[in-house]
Amino acid sequence: MASLLPEEENALLTVVCRFNQLDFEAFLGMNGGPALSSFSSPLKSMMVIAIDFNGWVQRDGKDLPKLLDALATSAGSSVEVPMLVAAALRLRTVEARTRALGRPTDVRLAGGMPIINRMTLRQHLQDAIDGANDPGRDVKVVKVVGDRGLGRTYSWYLIKHVADSGVAKAIKVDLISATLQDQTLEVLFNTLVRNLGITDGRAPTSDGVTADTLAARYAEEFAGCLNRASGGWPKPLWLVFDSLDRELRPEVKRFVSLLATMRFEGGFDRCVIFLLGPDAITEPADPGRLVRNEPLVAFTPAEITEAATGLNGQGTTPLSEADLNDRIAVMHGLAGQHAGSALCREVCVKLIDLRVEVRA
Repeated sequence: MASLLPEEENALLTVVCRFNQLDFEAFLGMNGGPALSSFSSPLKSMMVIAIDFNGWVQRDGKDLPKLLDALATSAGSSVEVPMLVAAALRLRTVEARTRALGRPTDVRLAGGMPIINRMTLRQHLQDAIDGANDPGRDVKVVKVVGDRGLGRTYSWYLIKHVADSGVAKAIKVDLISATLQDQTLEVLFNTLVRNLGITDGRAPTSDGVTADTLAARYAEEFAGCLNRASGGWPKPLWLVFDSLDRELRPEVKRFVSLLATMRFEGGFDRCVIFLLGPDAITEPADPGRLVRNEPLVAFTPAEITEAATGLNGQGTTPLSEADLNDRIAVMHGLAGQHAGSALCREVCVKLIDLRVEVRA
């Protein structure tokens, strides 16, 4: 999914703010948009709802060109209309060029973020697609490992992009997000069953038990929920746990580890578990060495060149070869000023600047 440019975001926010809460809720319903309650609340001000809607656009943005066309129609002759119409056309052009590249795992831009390296993860995702209906070939657990700042969390953009091509339902659980940070295992469990639409999940009793026992009870209950529910899913689940090496309650880490172990043991199927940044506590028991690994390292000059060239090719206003080479030279020069995670961060900033410049 392509993302909006800054001036397109401003036009979107301005037009949305002209609605009242009830009218915007009705607008979304009539034009195939998300339910307002899925990203905000009708009790909030329209400014806050507009910001929340823009957040949904960045996270999901399903059928965004269609919604932009409808917003442009609703805006009449306002000055934002040409920008919305142009944004819808640009997004359709970028999406068409992305499809022309081939498999969704080959994408170089996902959710507005440049996808550099990740060749091993791309293959794991393709294997997950190819083996989804073959119990002997299915991918069960994928680990993305590497120092903080090397882009473990950026892997989510690639995972979600591939899933959104129609092959899986991807759900990310960031264990240090505002809703989960320092929260109990019960909160995590309830969040998971709610997001998956599971109605028969019951939080186990927790009185007088150790952290390990509590984690085991919750893992067994949730694995049972997944086992019962997965037969009715139209597509497999890709469940992504992020920030596993941060300071978390020990029972939360143990729960994730046990859940991955149960996936290896056949406690449930039609689910790939992604572990972004696992530490010693969240490592699952894997005697059969079935886990798939994606080791992250600092970018090489060849990877930077490939990413910039691919990104330029997807733009609606691509740079000339000479200008592109100038941008690439600047990115290569960053290696003399930064290393490791700092280099990855600075290169990503430059690539995002390039995306905006070429309107990809």
